[in-house]
Amino acid sequence: MSIKVSIILPSYNVTNYIEQCVKSVLDQTLQEIEILCVDAGSTDGTLEKLEKLADDNPKIRLIHSEKKSYGYQMNLGIREAKGEYIGIVETDDFVDPDMFEILYRRASKDNADMAKGVLYEVYATEDGGENEILSDYIPVRYMTDITFSPDEQPDVHDWDGNIWNGIYRKEFLTNHEIWFQETPGASYQDIAFQQMVLNEANRVTFLHAHFYHYRKVRPGASTWNPKCVRYIYDAYRGLLADPRIKDSHRKYIYMRMSTAFLYEFRKALCMCGYRIENLECPEAVDWYRAEIGNGIREGVFRFGDLSEVNQRDVTLFFTDTECYVKTWKEKAEALYEWLARLKEAVGGRSLFVFGVGQYGQLLIRFLMRNGVWVDGLVDNQKGKHNTRYFGLNVFSAADAVRQGDCFYLIANKKAGLQIRAQLQKLGVSEESTMIFDGTDQTLFDGMGMYPILP
Repeated sequence: MSIKVSIILPSYNVTNYIEQCVKSVLDQTLQEIEILCVDAGSTDGTLEKLEKLADDNPKIRLIHSEKKSYGYQMNLGIREAKGEYIGIVETDDFVDPDMFEILYRRASKDNADMAKGVLYEVYATEDGGENEILSDYIPVRYMTDITFSPDEQPDVHDWDGNIWNGIYRKEFLTNHEIWFQETPGASYQDIAFQQMVLNEANRVTFLHAHFYHYRKVRPGASTWNPKCVRYIYDAYRGLLADPRIKDSHRKYIYMRMSTAFLYEFRKALCMCGYRIENLECPEAVDWYRAEIGNGIREGVFRFGDLSEVNQRDVTLFFTDTECYVKTWKEKAEALYEWLARLKEAVGGRSLFVFGVGQYGQLLIRFLMRNGVWVDGLVDNQKGKHNTRYFGLNVFSAADAVRQGDCFYLIANKKAGLQIRAQLQKLGVSEESTMIFDGTDQTLFDGMGMYPILP
């Protein structure tokens, strides 16, 4: 049987998730697949589960990696793959059964070097459950199916940051010598791979279809690690030294790096007491400042290329790093305090967010990212009633009140007090409501840009 897609599953100590992951790949409607499980010496039972799964399923090949390096594991898988295309599934995630059939059919039809869909973000909750959020592409043009050349739309570098929700033509990868960085660990080793795919591809396809379930935060995940600044520093330093990067693409690589680095910097600050000298890799901060400065002097990049919010953030870092650290420490403290007050006020009741506009969506994402379960949504627009946002039902105010003793987090910039009065007329006490209207700029900025709280 000719293999259409080789699906690589790199694993290391994910025993709680590995069976769900592998089963979701085995259940694919596309039959012409092989599954390459590349394990880096798991010691928690993951390896034993993979051995049994491989014994029971001829589509699975188990490969042992001698290095604990995500990039090394992925490169092993690519070299061993026999398929026309390469797929990647992180082994703490899972996928819908039609994912690889949809991607393969479309990639073949479009003669695309890469084809991708969108994803669900999966968040753990305090009670041990999970909740999902639909994660869409930000540019409007990606909200429908589209095929294009990255040379014609190089800003895709700034928007497309995930590797595992797509497939890649193997011949294209090997002909252009596109590989993963093989540094130790598992963070950011995919940056060079992803950016070089976009740099070299003739045609890429983006589908507005959700079928990849990405566990955004889990205990032990590599995304929350004191070494995160070192990892992103190593990744971008290697990428930007590659002479193959085209000048027309470099601007957008700088745009993505300028904000991605500071995101990791803020995470690291949380874990080192907000003291730069305590960072795992303080030299990375000097490198970042110098590299961005070089890009500006060479006319490749300017702060004005960024969104207004990101521009303010990056500019503050460069003009006064000490003030930047102090500012984000204050934002973190405000978020901790606000979250604690909310949890105390909610108690054991169901939590409803009233409003599914800009403020409501900001709140829902923030709460789910921090393990707070949201039971439902409320909105006064009749057209939204009985629909679903972020996988949650939207009720009218009257229907929400019928759900029993609930707490209402009101998300509205101008009408918070009116909505509170509306709920009071329906029998909800003022103590069962809290208003978030964005007037606290520190809190508002922090919710929109701050990393997941530890």
